[in-house]
Formats: sequence, C-alpha cells, structure tokens
Amino acid sequence: MKSAWVVFLVVGVAPVALADEPPDLEELRAIGAQAVPARDAWEGCTASVVKEALRTERPAEEIADQALRRCKNREDQLLSVVAKRIGRQKASTVLAVLRTLHRESLVSVVEELRRR
Repeated sequence: MKSAWVVFLVVGVAPVALADEPPDLEELRAIGAQAVPARDAWEGCTASVVKEALRTERPAEEIADQALRRCKNREDQLLSVVAKRIGRQKASTVLAVLRTLHRESLVSVVEELRRR
C-alpha cells in the first residue's frame, strides 16, 4: 500500500497539483513525506474497521464503505495536510482519487482474507 502511495503521488498528484508547471519531484516527495503520518492514521483506522467486520456476512463493498465513513475524520486530516501544500481544491481532487483507490484495496483485502 505504501508503494501505491508513492506511485499515486507521482502519477496522480503531479498533473493535478502542478498543472501549469513541470512536475518537481522533490516537491512531490516533500508533500508525500508530510502526508505519511496522516495517511497511515487513515489507513490504520480503515483497517481496524475492516478487521471488526471481517467475520460478518456483509459484502466486502459494504465493509469498505463503512470503513471509509467511520474514518472520515482521519481522511479530513489527510486532506488538510495535503491542502497546505497544494490548496484545498486540488487536494480534494487528489483525495477523491485516493479514496477510490483505497476503497478498491479494502474490498480486495476483505475478499482475500475471506478466501483463506
């Protein structure tokens, strides 16, 4: 998941955040480094919700959606960190994409763990 974050920053944030400028890899690294604690807290929160719901019969998609809803405050903290560097509107766009990717990952994790 952490490598996906780095790839996302380079591929996802650069075009959105620096649309009028050539991407500055050092700036992207700095944004990523600052966001790591908030991102880890968000991912940890969603993982704990998934862990609680794993043994239920609820669909994986429903569990992922619940995890994202219950951890919205952590997501908002991540948004705040990113927004300080690239602005609220751009950060909202970036987080929307990241949220979609994270939801897909949570669904995959639930499905994989249930197969074991």
